Amino acid sequence: MVIARYWHHLALLALAAACAWAYGAHRGQSWHFFVEGSRSLFCAGGTGPCGLHVYAAHPELQIGPLSFVAARLVTLWDDGAPVAELAMTLLGLGALLVLEHDARRSVGTLARERLQRRVFLAGVVFVPAWVDLSVRFAHLDDVLALTFTALAVRAVVRGGSTSVGVLLALATLSKPWAIAFLPLAWAVPAGQRLRTTAWAVVPVVLTAALFVIADPTTLTAARFGIPNSPASSLRVLGVTAGTTPSWDRPAQFVLGLILGGIAVLRGRWAAAVMVAAAARIALDPGVYSYYTAAILLGAVIWDVHARAGTSRSGPGWSSAPSSSAATCHWATGSSAVSGWVSASPWSQPPCWCPARSARRS
Repeated sequence: MVIARYWHHLALLALAAACAWAYGAHRGQSWHFFVEGSRSLFCAGGTGPCGLHVYAAHPELQIGPLSFVAARLVTLWDDGAPVAELAMTLLGLGALLVLEHDARRSVGTLARERLQRRVFLAGVVFVPAWVDLSVRFAHLDDVLALTFTALAVRAVVRGGSTSVGVLLALATLSKPWAIAFLPLAWAVPAGQRLRTTAWAVVPVVLTAALFVIADPTTLTAARFGIPNSPASSLRVLGVTAGTTPSWDRPAQFVLGLILGGIAVLRGRWAAAVMVAAAARIALDPGVYSYYTAAILLGAVIWDVHARAGTSRSGPGWSSAPSSSAATCHWATGSSAVSGWVSASPWSQPPCWCPARSARRS
C-alpha cells in the first residue's frame, strides 16, 4: 500500500541520485560563497571586517543572513558541501511530497490517481532543474527561499495566516528576491491579510536595519552588479549596459509583486510564485541555468493546486519553462533566441486569464 502510494516519489529520488552522480566533479560551484559568508558573519577566521559588517565588506554576497546561519551549521566540522548538497536535494523532493499531500486532501479517489501521475510527470521535469540548483551550483539561499515558499503555499492551503507570513519572511531572509512572493500573504482570508503581511515584512525590515545601523555602507551592496550576458532578456529589451543597471533589481521586485498581486486578486493565487519567478528571469542580466528551478516550482504549484480536480494527468505548465529552456540551449545555440525565450515567461496566461474553479471528479 505504501509503495503503491509513493512509488513515484521513490522513482524521482532515483532520478535525483542519477542527476547528482552525472555532475561528477562539476558540483558545488558556488558553495565557497556560503563558506566565506558564514565565516565572515560569525567572525570565524580572517582579519577583515566581519559580523554585521559582512555585506559592507563583501557586496558580492547577495545572500540572505539566514542562509549564512544554515551554512555555518553545516560547516562547523568540515567544508560541508556533500552534506549540504544531499540536504538541499532532499528539500526539493520534500517540497513535491508536501504539495501533493495537501492537494490530495481536497479531491476524490479517481482525481488522486491522476494527481499522482501529474506529480510524477511534473517531477521528471522539475527534479533535474532542482538538482542543478542544489548539487551543481549548491545555491543554499535559493533552495531555502523556495522551500520556505513551498511551505507557505501549504500554510495557505491549510488556512494559516501567521504561519504564511513567518514562512515568507524566512524565505526573504534566505534570499532577498523572495520578497516578490509577498502576494501570497493576500491569499489568506480578507480579515487576516494585514497581519499576515506584517509578519512577512517586519522581521525582514528589522533584520536589515541591524546591518544598516551597524554599518551604513551596507546599503551600497544593493548596487552590486553582474555582467549583462549577451543571451539575457535585458539585451532583447534594448538594455546594452555591461553590468546590472541600477534600476534592474527594484524593477524585478516590483514586476514580480505586481504580477503576483494580479494573480491573487483574480483568484489564481497558485500562479503567484510562477509569475514572480518569471519576472526575475525576464529582467535578469544573467542566464544561469539554476534560475529555472524557481519558475518550475511555481509551475508545479500551479499544476498541483489549480488543476487538482481536472481530468488531465499531464503536468501542463510544469513542462513549458523546461521545454523552452532546453530548446534554446540545445537546439539553437543562439544568444538572441535565448534572450527572447527568457523575456517571454512574464506573459504566462495563469496570471491574466479570468478566475475559474477547477472541475471536481
